[in-house]
Amino acid sequence: MIALIASALMITACGESEDDIAFEGGGFIFNYRIAEAFYGVNVKPMRRLKAGTILEVSFENPAGGEPIIVRQTVGQPKLRYTFRTPALRGIQKDKKYTVVARLLSQTGEDELARITRTLKSDVDQSVLPARPLVVGPGYQRPDDDPNTQPAQ
Repeated sequence: MIALIASALMITACGESEDDIAFEGGGFIFNYRIAEAFYGVNVKPMRRLKAGTILEVSFENPAGGEPIIVRQTVGQPKLRYTFRTPALRGIQKDKKYTVVARLLSQTGEDELARITRTLKSDVDQSVLPARPLVVGPGYQRPDDDPNTQPAQ
């Protein structure tokens, strides 16, 4: 009887189709120290992805124009793949921005899976300073900052 129930459950599970990929977090990041904003997402594989397949994420460009596309080729299996844009301009508060993740064949010609989500920011770009508050890997103050000049 147990074998019959287990067989029935396996047959039922075979009929279900889960997405190959899913979003696992994402959003806008505002780094006021360097006066930059970007956004990114984590894409989680729902099964083991074949080496050589391509994960591609297309981010709506807040400044308008063509979307920003970021790609990674699958190598060693990972629990998640992180994608982020370069620095952005034009982010508006409460506006929805579309993000599309695609799993592509090894040649990049065939789409194997696609997921879409929207992201929005709680603030707009005006919260960032006009210029970086710090520079360099050690977050030093800029040379032209009056707070770093020797007292006269």
